[in-house]
Amino acid sequence: MTRETAARAPFWSTAAPSTSCLVLALDVDGGEVTTIEGLPARWHARSSDRPPSLHPVQQGFLEEGGAQCGFCTAGMVMAAAGLLETAPDPTEAEIRAGLEGNLCRCTGYVKIVPRGPGGRASACARPGRPGRERRSAVRGRRPPRRARPFRVIGTRVTKLDAMEKVTGSVQYLPDLDVPGMVWGKILRTPVPHARIARLDTSRAEALPGVLGVVTGRNVEQRAFGYAKDHLALKPDVVRCIRDEVAAVAAETEEIAAEACRLIDVEYEELPAVFDPEAALRPGAPQVHSRFPGNLGELRLQVHGRRRRSRLPRGGRAWSRGRTG
Repeated sequence: MTRETAARAPFWSTAAPSTSCLVLALDVDGGEVTTIEGLPARWHARSSDRPPSLHPVQQGFLEEGGAQCGFCTAGMVMAAAGLLETAPDPTEAEIRAGLEGNLCRCTGYVKIVPRGPGGRASACARPGRPGRERRSAVRGRRPPRRARPFRVIGTRVTKLDAMEKVTGSVQYLPDLDVPGMVWGKILRTPVPHARIARLDTSRAEALPGVLGVVTGRNVEQRAFGYAKDHLALKPDVVRCIRDEVAAVAAETEEIAAEACRLIDVEYEELPAVFDPEAALRPGAPQVHSRFPGNLGELRLQVHGRRRRSRLPRGGRAWSRGRTG
């Protein structure tokens, strides 16, 4: 299991699935602990089949597209496998309750828990249960029949890195460690609205192991965002807690973090606004000087039939919107 998945993925202790970040090692001393890597062996020990390379739930996530970005997959797989040990034929409501606490932002659980006929889910394909067909990563609805089936369009296509994701071996950025790698850290502001009165990076630049320090005042930048109101490093004014002030590159993560602490910044705090309605009141703190009254242009582009949308030819509408 990678460092990225280890902090959040459930595991089995002797009793039941648990969340690894909430359990002390002493609490499972002398007991049996299973993580996602040991899931196939756990299944084999409880069945009469030959040792599988994957647990059936892992295979389901692999085939049905349940592993998207992979960030939640280890936790989802372990929670789903634990659920099926206690409820072999769960309802959709039981599935959702069993996966509670595992957050999926990619699909909204569509690939993991599709709605089954009558609110129930059909059985997951499991060794020793012939005649039953997997219809979702855990359980779900059989894909509708198509008059002209395609080889790729409308089918489940296994992601290239799905195997690594369902087995917990996928590597994320914190897991990478290559020779000559440079570490970066961002210095962020602790105040919601302020003018940067002084910014001195000399102490950070003098620290051994520091390869470079950049700020919004010594690097060319381009504005980005919907209203083009953001710069990667803020040169003069910060408008939100954690706005980026400086960036450090160093030989190690620890040196980069220490260099950030050595950057001297003095702020002249400005009145802040935290509510969109308050931002529109007369005399409210001005967030951006080029948006008087904290109002900006909001562009709405509507697609569809012109007659139904009641829009002029071209299908575009412009409206004043609040961006405070």
